[in-house]
Amino acid sequence: MLDEIRLAVGEAASRAVGRHLTSCPGEPVLVRLTDGPGTFIAEVLDVAGDHDADAVRALPGEDADPALDLFDDDLASGVELAVIGGLVEDVSVAHSPGGSSVTMTWPAVSHSVAPGAAFGHTLPSA
Repeated sequence: MLDEIRLAVGEAASRAVGRHLTSCPGEPVLVRLTDGPGTFIAEVLDVAGDHDADAVRALPGEDADPALDLFDDDLASGVELAVIGGLVEDVSVAHSPGGSSVTMTWPAVSHSVAPGAAFGHTLPSA
């Protein structure tokens, strides 16, 4: 599950950075991770304003090679959300005048771990 979380958060962060490129490149993207009772929540927030989050983010210039522009394809704008949707069952995207947020929730998995097992050691039994 950790790999799924890493990939989903990375895709959401990539989406937020792409939104920032066109409207506020100097602003940071916020990633908030919360380990609550029974759930793990990852939120990725941007402050890119109220423009269409899923619109094409950059258009190639007259002299640009369209094959080298990652954002010239209408499909590219929704790829991140499609990947996230394939990795996370509970995902929501919210837009506001101040930006957007992608909130992803996973059920917390409780494992019984022997002391020291997380570091590759186990204590001898008495």
